Amino acid sequence: MFSDTVVTLVFRDPATIRLISIAKGWLFILITAVLLHILIRQYTREIRASERRVIKLNEDLSKRNSELAASNKELESFIYSLSHDLRAPLRAVSSFATFLKKDYAGILDERGKDYLSRIDHGTARMNLLIEDLLSLSRISKQELKRSMVDLSNIASSVVADLRTYNPSRNAQISIADDLKVSADPVLMKIALSNLLGNAWKFTSKQENAQITFGSEEHEDKTVLYIKDNGVGFDLKHAKKMFEPFHRLHSADDFEGTGIGLAVVDRIIRRHGGKVWAEGEVGKGATIYFTLS
Repeated sequence: MFSDTVVTLVFRDPATIRLISIAKGWLFILITAVLLHILIRQYTREIRASERRVIKLNEDLSKRNSELAASNKELESFIYSLSHDLRAPLRAVSSFATFLKKDYAGILDERGKDYLSRIDHGTARMNLLIEDLLSLSRISKQELKRSMVDLSNIASSVVADLRTYNPSRNAQISIADDLKVSADPVLMKIALSNLLGNAWKFTSKQENAQITFGSEEHEDKTVLYIKDNGVGFDLKHAKKMFEPFHRLHSADDFEGTGIGLAVVDRIIRRHGGKVWAEGEVGKGATIYFTLS
C-alpha cells in the first residue's frame, strides 16, 4: 500500500508529469521520423525505378525513330531508283509503239491499231504513276516553311485552272472568304489541288455539279472541308481511301493513280493535323482536315 501511494505521488509530481510529456513528444517525433524515413526510401526506390523505365522507353523510342528514319530513307531511295529505272524501258515501249503506228499504219488492221492504242495508254498511265510516286516521296523530304496562307486565294487559283482545262464544265463552286491558316503555301497548294481536283473529277457525271470549300468550328478548333455532290463512296472504305494506290472507283470510270489522297494525308500530317472523309454512294463526299 505504501508503494502504491509512492507511485501515485511520483506520477502526480509536476516534474514527472512534465518529463513524461516531453518523452511522449520525443517518442512521437521519433516514430514519425522513422515512418517518414521508410516512406521516403520507398518513394525513392519507386522514383528511381520509374526513372529507369522512362530512360529505357526513351532509348527504345530513340532506337525505333532511328530505325524508322532509316527505313523511310531506304524506301525513298528505292522509289527514286525504281522510278528512274522504269522510265527507260517505258520510253522504249512508247517509242516502238509510235514507230509501228507511223511505219506500218497501212499494214495493221483495226485490232492491231487498238493494241497499239492500249500500249500508249498503259505507258502514259505508268509515267503518271511514276510522277505521283516521286511526288509522294518528295513531300516527306521537303522542308516545312510556315507562313500565313490564304487558302481561299489558293483554292480560287486551282479552280480557275480546272475551268481552263475543262471549259465545257458548268460546275457551281463556292469558296468561303478569308480562310487563312499558318501553313506551308507550296504544300497546301498541292493538297488543295488534289482535293479540289478529286471533287471536280467525281462530279463530272453530275448535271448540276456543286463543290464547296469552307470551314466550321468544332470544340474551339477550325475544321476545313471540301464537299461535293458527286458519286460518293461507301463509308466502310473511308479509312483506306488515304492509303497509296487504294482506289474506290475503277480507272475506266475515273482516271487516277490512287496517290492523290495519300499525298494530302501526308501533307496534313506534316502540319500536325488530320484528315478524314464522310460520304454516301451516289450522294457525294466531304473531305475534312485540320491544321495545328
